[in-house]
Amino acid sequence: MTDFVGKIEHTAVMRGSYDLVRLGNARFLGLITKVLQAELGIGGEPTWGFYGYSGKHSVGAMLAEQLRFQERGIKWGPGTRVQVAFHTPSEHGDTGISWLRQRIRDDLGEIGYSAHKVRQVLYITNVTLDGPSDYTYELLREGARKIALHDALLWSADEIGKLLDRHHRVRSSAMSPLTCY
Repeated sequence: MTDFVGKIEHTAVMRGSYDLVRLGNARFLGLITKVLQAELGIGGEPTWGFYGYSGKHSVGAMLAEQLRFQERGIKWGPGTRVQVAFHTPSEHGDTGISWLRQRIRDDLGEIGYSAHKVRQVLYITNVTLDGPSDYTYELLREGARKIALHDALLWSADEIGKLLDRHHRVRSSAMSPLTCY
């Protein structure tokens, strides 16, 4: 098993606050595509597909190119799975954290049995977590370690907001129908 170098972090400071739920699943995926292109310099558009055994799993794409997380000083080689999990809140005021944790468990289980050579996973969600000590970060880190991934990162709603603040063109083009609250 390789050494796990995961640096799952949470950044609490954010200038804007964005209602990512109102985008809907398809527009959120389009937003994430633009964020990946702007932040990580991926070329073209990822081929998104459903992985797993039921419709409850997230949407994912395999990236064959090298990724650079400039702010964190991390470089990933080919073999990155990007998982996007979009949560729609229930009528019962569900925050989505328990839903997200189950998605992460299920998706990592599928990745562990995947025929694709996955080396690292970037997990992206519209769910807002409970800060840097939220158990969800540890769940992803431990789950990735169990299936022998080299690294894992989690971009929650707060991280997406920070990225939108940094990439003004992405924010204005993808969020134009919605306003910042």
